[in-house]
Amino acid sequence: MLFNSLYMAIVDGWKINDSGVFGKPDFVFHSKKLAIFIDGCFWHGCKRHYRRPKSNTNYWDAKKIHNMQRRRLVDRQLRMAGWRVMHIWEHDVRSGEYKKRLFRSCGIGIPTRPTDSVSGKSE
Repeated sequence: MLFNSLYMAIVDGWKINDSGVFGKPDFVFHSKKLAIFIDGCFWHGCKRHYRRPKSNTNYWDAKKIHNMQRRRLVDRQLRMAGWRVMHIWEHDVRSGEYKKRLFRSCGIGIPTRPTDSVSGKSE
């Protein structure tokens, strides 16, 4: 969905999963030094949707804590290197809630095209 929004808005200069940037952000805008991460509700402990597994709880609790610590480390390193960092929750991608913030960060207006996907489905 995010890919489709960027594609349809004809936003140039972005890469997907750029391993050349610390933390391997999901989307990178080099010219704007903007790193975007899509945070899965389960893996990153979304307060709205995270459900603690009932089995192997020690493993999953430690995994969630590790993911949150890693996120803070990556954010800090990128910011120290002059990058802006944006995190978008998985549920916000599905609902489209991220668009205003994303396009404002990219310095462009919200796309006004009648479709929001490569497949041509209307919003």
